[in-house]
Amino acid sequence: MTHQIPFEVAKKEIAEILEETFDKVKGIYLDGGTSLFETLSTVSSEEASVPITASGTSIAAQVDHIRFYLDANRDYIRGVDRGRIDWKQSWRENEVSPEEWQQLILNLREERDRFVELLNNFEDWTKQANLLDTISAVVHSAYHLGAIRQILRVVKERG
Repeated sequence: MTHQIPFEVAKKEIAEILEETFDKVKGIYLDGGTSLFETLSTVSSEEASVPITASGTSIAAQVDHIRFYLDANRDYIRGVDRGRIDWKQSWRENEVSPEEWQQLILNLREERDRFVELLNNFEDWTKQANLLDTISAVVHSAYHLGAIRQILRVVKERG
């Protein structure tokens, strides 16, 4: 007997995890108030600009990296050939002014919205809408959410 999860059910579940990761905790895997945008709303531009080690990244760099990754992943899923991707470019934002910090968050929100729109328009898991690539975007974002929360903890403790 073959057991398969219907496409629409899988798509809905991935969308739920994506929403919890970015927007609002639903109790799937995060504690209340710890989604990415909930976390970022507590971070000042000064805090976002502080790497916790000499060779480490700042929260601003982490945020821009998530945005960059979602953009690259979305293009990959759509079959857009970007050539060789310069991943170092995705870590360029380290110090930000208050205005730059708000713009960085807005840019991430817009890229997340484009990714959700892509997911909502999937009709099946084809090569262009690969299940693995979709799940990896959620997992990668969740990983960096954890890194941001750890950096933030150290930054706030140091005051």
